[in-house]
Amino acid sequence: MTGTARTNANNLILLALITGGIVLLKFFFFRQLTELDNSLHIPQLTSVYLTNIAAAMAVALFVLLIRKIWVIILLLVICDVWLLANLMYFNANFTLLNWAAITTITELPGFEASIGCYVDWLHLLFPLTTIAAYFMMAGLADSSTDKHRCSSKIIIWYVAIISVCLVAGAAIRHRVPFTDSSHWSIHDEEKTFLRSHSPLAHFGKTIGEIIQFQFVHFNADLPLTEAERRIVPTSVLPDTASAQIGHLVYILIESMESWAMTAQDATGTEVCPYLNHFIKTHPVILSSRIETQQMYGRSGDGQLITQTGLLPLLQGVACMEYGANIYPNLAHFYPDSKVLNPFPRVWNQRVTTYSYGFKDLREPDAKTHQKGTDSLMFVWAQEELEHATSPMYLMVLTIDTHAPFRCASPSLIFDATYSETEQAYLQCVHHTDQYLGRFLAWTDTASVMQNATIVITADHNHFPQENEKGLCPLIIHSPDVHSTITIPQAYQMDIFPTILHLIGQDSYPWHGLGRNLLDSNSIRPCSINEAYRLSDKLIRRNYFAQ
Repeated sequence: MTGTARTNANNLILLALITGGIVLLKFFFFRQLTELDNSLHIPQLTSVYLTNIAAAMAVALFVLLIRKIWVIILLLVICDVWLLANLMYFNANFTLLNWAAITTITELPGFEASIGCYVDWLHLLFPLTTIAAYFMMAGLADSSTDKHRCSSKIIIWYVAIISVCLVAGAAIRHRVPFTDSSHWSIHDEEKTFLRSHSPLAHFGKTIGEIIQFQFVHFNADLPLTEAERRIVPTSVLPDTASAQIGHLVYILIESMESWAMTAQDATGTEVCPYLNHFIKTHPVILSSRIETQQMYGRSGDGQLITQTGLLPLLQGVACMEYGANIYPNLAHFYPDSKVLNPFPRVWNQRVTTYSYGFKDLREPDAKTHQKGTDSLMFVWAQEELEHATSPMYLMVLTIDTHAPFRCASPSLIFDATYSETEQAYLQCVHHTDQYLGRFLAWTDTASVMQNATIVITADHNHFPQENEKGLCPLIIHSPDVHSTITIPQAYQMDIFPTILHLIGQDSYPWHGLGRNLLDSNSIRPCSINEAYRLSDKLIRRNYFAQ
């Protein structure tokens, strides 16, 4: 081997080592900034970092095969973008990005604030390591070559774009109300489901999802089995509906979890005094252990499940891809029906409102970029019901308990029992409880509400299902319920057939895929996994339009 060849080989090996080391350093920064390592034991940490080292070695091997600096720099830039996106998304939602999240991120109410308010100057560590790698590699290449100039252009554009993004993020963060400079800690139980996840593994999973999502829909192409045909009616035409005696008010509270209802601050003040008072003083159907079943669509999936009795798609978001389908629903049973939506332009609401049988939609003016509040939603609800001339189905959607939980000024005093994230969440729940309480107090005295059925539940959970978190409440007040009925545990899909029974529509052909919680003999028509697969088929085929 000649001296030049030996030098080139040494440079190539050095290039591979630099790249692998930089990638490993980026993984380390990511795990430290997300605090994912804080609750791990030594064997778990060892496993995680051996995985990251293996990933860095794979990148180094890739460099030995490619041998092009501009490709390596581009690879590091892509790595930075992926890690930064996951870092901010994780801080806002306690989960890592996937394909469905990427395609629906702009459908999250307040997503700019949810993501932007977590921008931090420490995020500069990612682009700075890439820039440092570039200068280290520059000494290993001929600066006169076009390929090297290509690398320079990539770096220049990269620095410019990162600078603009950081300035924009800082501006967004500055506009978010009640933002403090303290670091938001996360309880150990909130991290458990992410301990073994690495952003690189998630990247591979996301690529697989893209391929499956774009090119593979085997499930939808398969014919319904005999067992599935026995579950699904041949028709659910809206003309089978009949008018109701009283109103149906369905309050879908954003991210509401049952543990918040029993929580107290350091002075013994209840987080939900008004809702708890309503439960104690009224005969209700009560369950504090509803397992939500949303997938990628979050609030959109929550509406789908509760309003149609179906479950979400196995991949993708039904309200976005199949929002204009014909769906079985509760709304067409009523002469008048309306959705109150506080946040315009999200989850395809202007299409799904009518697909779910509602006749009207009321929301703030999207042209002026207005956003509703829970206070406004309950004021609107009272107005709509007071002016209703016939039995009405009113769905009230709330927003103030949405992450990142910055809507409410602190009014409760918490100690270290709760993390800062949990404290902020409880402050927002307490805020919403006040407006819900005023509305419920009005329903007690309003003559138009004497025969009304009121349903209060959540669209989805926020925290993982551990230590009593991740479970949502279901409270139903109905003229047919004369004493409180406690339901130990249920699924979100059980709500549809239960409401169907309470409004006197047991003869409706479609009862969903859950069970009537008021009938001890009622059983679900299939297993949970089978229900997901069947729903996926029905939605993709627009089955109920046949």
